[in-house]
Amino acid sequence: MVDFLKPGTRTFITGKTGSGKSTVAATLLKKSKQRWLIIDPKLDDKIASLKPYRLKRMEAKELYAAWKKGFKYVSITPQAKTGPYEIDEFILECFESFKDFGIYVDELYFIHNNGNAGPGLTATLTRGRSDKITFMGATQRPAFVSLFCITEADYIAQFRLALDKDRKRIYEVTGIKQMLNNPPAEYSWYYYQVATEDFHYFVP
Repeated sequence: MVDFLKPGTRTFITGKTGSGKSTVAATLLKKSKQRWLIIDPKLDDKIASLKPYRLKRMEAKELYAAWKKGFKYVSITPQAKTGPYEIDEFILECFESFKDFGIYVDELYFIHNNGNAGPGLTATLTRGRSDKITFMGATQRPAFVSLFCITEADYIAQFRLALDKDRKRIYEVTGIKQMLNNPPAEYSWYYYQVATEDFHYFVP
């Protein structure tokens, strides 16, 4: 079994609403030994099942205080008026303040500005590896997410995707024709290890 939870690993989970992205993410988070910051724009039920401490402000000192109290999972739900730059600035502040933790973004395109990854996300996806900063990002619309973000992934998990352009975006990165097709079962998924070009299909 591939180790999605090795510190510093980047995992990109994609699929339409209800296909199982948050279920798999929550399962992986439960198994992880790291502490986690969760960006949860939609107040997802699966994320709520982790019983995270919910931050009221996007401040690294507030996050640290919650971790110090013993909370493994700390989440923030940005307000409707919060823009992608503000969320990215918070991620950058956390990146510069801490090591050996994980960031999970439940809907990745919320923190992109016109399809571009900001400095916080960029630093996390590149330099964060050496600081054991693990990253998981999920989205139903990979066509809206920066190619840089996808190509930095160690693993891509593809559930059913509704739109051709979203499947084509994943195919652009992997070069695997199966990515153009929907998996045959709703909760089946693919993963692709970019480093070794090792492709598998399985039902968890």
